[in-house]
Amino acid sequence: MRIVSLVPSLTLTLFDLGLDATSIVGRTPWCIHPAEQVSDVPVVGGTKTPTLSKIKGAQPDLVVMDRDENPKSVHDWCVANGLPTFVCDVRHPRDVPLMLRELGQAVNRSEAAEVHARAIEAMLRRAPDTNGRTALPLIWHRPLMAANGTTYAGNMLACLGFNVPNIEPDGTGYPEVSPEIILQHGVTDV
Repeated sequence: MRIVSLVPSLTLTLFDLGLDATSIVGRTPWCIHPAEQVSDVPVVGGTKTPTLSKIKGAQPDLVVMDRDENPKSVHDWCVANGLPTFVCDVRHPRDVPLMLRELGQAVNRSEAAEVHARAIEAMLRRAPDTNGRTALPLIWHRPLMAANGTTYAGNMLACLGFNVPNIEPDGTGYPEVSPEIILQHGVTDV
């Protein structure tokens, strides 16, 4: 199986499932882990702006994508060109075990995926209820942007016991913020 991964975290996951550079035939420049293995995988462009001809030239059996990370136009291009896709749409850590099982099935690594899925389920069962603090994950500096409580990053912090404000309820989940907005929402940790 030949796989192009346009998602840094899933590139690492593919290696964790037992695949190697003979199977993973394309990646982004931000797919940097595991460093000793990923360096042998050709770069096909960025997460937002992959070079479509490089993806097609890699002759993948599967293109691994993420709903938030990769543009829909790239997905649509893959479909129009007959390239099967796996699109991750994880919103909460509790969604990860199912995603791992589905990815494992898609890349013929179901047993390895099941081991990882069960380990994550066990960790989630041990997650604290609350620690009384309010956190806001900052994801970019120019402009200053955060991840709302509705995003994976926000929900990950919630699993660690933090309250994560939903600063822009009708937005994308990734609002521009200012120090004043952060303080208005009672954020104690960034």
